[in-house]
Amino acid sequence: MLFFTIIALPSARDQHAFAADLDASLGDAAAPSVSGLNIADEALKDLGTWQGQCFTWVKDVVQRATGATMGWGYRDGYLTGGAVEVSLAEAVRGDIIQLANDANNTPGSFYLGLHTAIVLENLGGGKFDAIDSNQRWDEVVRLRPNYDPAASAARYAGISVHVYRFPGGSANDAPAAAPTELSAGDLATVTADGDCLRIRAAAGLAGARLDCLPDGSTVTITGSAVTSDGLEWLPVSTTLGSGWMAAMYLAPAASGVSAPAAVELNALSTPPIEGAANVLAIPPAGGITRGVAGTNDPATLADAQPFPVQTLSVFDVASQQYLTFIPGAPALVNTLNASTLLPDHVVTIRRASTGGADSVAPTALVAAGASAFATPPSGGLTLGVAGTTDIAAVLAAQPFPVQTLLAWDVPSQSYLTYIPGAPAMVNTLNSLNLSADAVVIIRRDASTAVTVTTEQRTATISYYYCAQGSIAAGIGDGGGFCGAMASGQIVYAGAAACAPGYMGERFTIVGDPSGRTYTCADTGSAVAGEHRDIFFHNSDDAWAWWVQMGSNTATIEIVQ
Repeated sequence: MLFFTIIALPSARDQHAFAADLDASLGDAAAPSVSGLNIADEALKDLGTWQGQCFTWVKDVVQRATGATMGWGYRDGYLTGGAVEVSLAEAVRGDIIQLANDANNTPGSFYLGLHTAIVLENLGGGKFDAIDSNQRWDEVVRLRPNYDPAASAARYAGISVHVYRFPGGSANDAPAAAPTELSAGDLATVTADGDCLRIRAAAGLAGARLDCLPDGSTVTITGSAVTSDGLEWLPVSTTLGSGWMAAMYLAPAASGVSAPAAVELNALSTPPIEGAANVLAIPPAGGITRGVAGTNDPATLADAQPFPVQTLSVFDVASQQYLTFIPGAPALVNTLNASTLLPDHVVTIRRASTGGADSVAPTALVAAGASAFATPPSGGLTLGVAGTTDIAAVLAAQPFPVQTLLAWDVPSQSYLTYIPGAPAMVNTLNSLNLSADAVVIIRRDASTAVTVTTEQRTATISYYYCAQGSIAAGIGDGGGFCGAMASGQIVYAGAAACAPGYMGERFTIVGDPSGRTYTCADTGSAVAGEHRDIFFHNSDDAWAWWVQMGSNTATIEIVQ
């Protein structure tokens, strides 16, 4: 049997983009090295262990190796710890490679291609031996030999490669930042890399945030620079009011630019708390659980859980991205707050890997029957509470065709899946294991009516999968892939990996017990010619399908 293994670039966390608090992410200079260890040496201690998301793990490694405390942005977070940027060719052992979108590298960002890795050796030609966490979406630290970050970035639109170096963390030390050249009476331009720059009520990170001035805006310097939190701050007068800004993101204005008119501002207000927080089913340490928030305050919701909360997220159907709250993180990190969380939102909570109670009865939700969820874009996801144990009723309630329905099983930490029209042996989700208060994820069917052509081919058939099941015979080296395919879509049942020339082709398989129409949405080095590698969410489902197929060769029919 042939299996196809895909390694995807993971996200740093389930989050959604927001306006940058750039000045707040440029804070403390690096502390002296506390251990004298190279960052790479410290990272290797975690090899093969569960350490969480890639960026979160790197923050921890940097702190352990150098004593520096990083911030929360995918560019600015490095500068917070005193790092400087070097070129890819200059990268040495202990430097950190960050793939991010330069126009969207704030701490709340989530998009395909975002990834963080630590250099073990520069192999030349833009390739590296590296180490990272979560490369297989399981939050485990692994080696990444012969890593080509530029090639990885090229797979996704807008992704750039940056290399950061911390004092004491690699073979070279970082130079000190140059002092500001601006003084009272000067006009300056905001240079925030396309984002906005915070105006604060006082110099320093503790100063209340008043507003965020767009990139390219003009300000007037009204006094002398003050050093606080390792940064120089300048008093300014702007079109949005007067306050303080980080000097690093202010440059002398071009000649002929006029001074802005100043207005007065008040500090941003916080919406009042609405509703009572629900207590959700307890997942295992490091696992996730889902339910309805009951409140608009994420901090209250996190505090209500009988286990330590690592992250709390809400899926935004319109943008197909997550809003996230991290307990204890500064406000600039959290895209989910009292303004963006609603009491009826379905929330995903990840339990911290240690501490907390082991069991508690969840707050019961009222099963009022199936209801229509928010309509996602074609091929996109939406989620809500089932409201009934009748899967057919859930499907019938949706105002769009359903491709797949999934429910998260908290005890097993895996998805149960239902595919409309598939035989019973394919579906792990049924009316016996679906509860009325279960959070259900639905993928909208992106397909249109198809007509089978007379073209038939003989193809080699294999499968790969996301979650490992319990049937030993069905477990192979094609497991653990749950991420983005070459098409840019998150992998789904009905997707297939094919030779690059067949990308976008749709086909059926003669004798297929599921009756699906497959789409060539991915490629891979092990797939060539008339090979079709079929995706399943669970290896048990894949094995049952394989047994029914009875052979690794089959006749496929091309559809249009």
